[in-house]
Amino acid sequence: MRKPSTPLLLIWLGSVIAVAQVSALAKTQSKAEGAGAIPTVNVCEMAKHPRRYFNQTVRVEARWQIGFEFSFLEDDRCPMGDTIAVGFIDSQSQREEFKQSREKIMSHEYGGRALMRVVGVLRNPGKYYGYFRYRFEILRIEEFGHVIVPYEGTLDAGKTYRARVRGDKNFGLAPVPDIKMPLQYAIFIEWTNLSEFPELETLRNDSSRQQQLVFSVMTNDIKQMTADRWNRTIECKIIRVE
Repeated sequence: MRKPSTPLLLIWLGSVIAVAQVSALAKTQSKAEGAGAIPTVNVCEMAKHPRRYFNQTVRVEARWQIGFEFSFLEDDRCPMGDTIAVGFIDSQSQREEFKQSREKIMSHEYGGRALMRVVGVLRNPGKYYGYFRYRFEILRIEEFGHVIVPYEGTLDAGKTYRARVRGDKNFGLAPVPDIKMPLQYAIFIEWTNLSEFPELETLRNDSSRQQQLVFSVMTNDIKQMTADRWNRTIECKIIRVE
């Protein structure tokens, strides 16, 4: 098994997903009852010193992303180190919640990754547990949000971008700078929910103005039209106007 290039917590793909939110989401207070009494543990610290947290209810924050065999929680600030398997408390009340969260994270909008925060308990199974010595059992999911990357001239399906856009008479909105593409390609951008943002109506007809958006690339469809011509249709969903 190839371990992920960044640590640290992994979860079997066959299991219901349980994940945690990184520090950017930690500023949002949990609405769960008694949340203030639960300590928040840095995922790097837990992986480095797991025995300090055995059988304690803690809050963990990280980025969740699917891997080849496993899904895992990671934090770019963590060095390479130990890995900890992730499971969940299999109760009827949790099963539907985890299923709904999993389906959303695996959608085109999230692309199989999210910034998450969960509450759980670190366990020592007392024997070789799959590929891992320890297991973090999820009690509840508190928050999850998009993993946002800066736009740098390329758009890939399953990613969420922060970019400045300008009005465009053909596309309604177009990223700034223009998308990098070979000359043989014609590009079409479809904004699936542009009508939900009336404040952008004036922008779409004025190429001299710009606005910063967060949006997800839902699909990226490329079709060959002739021997040397291709059409690329990019379907985008606006998440918010900034």
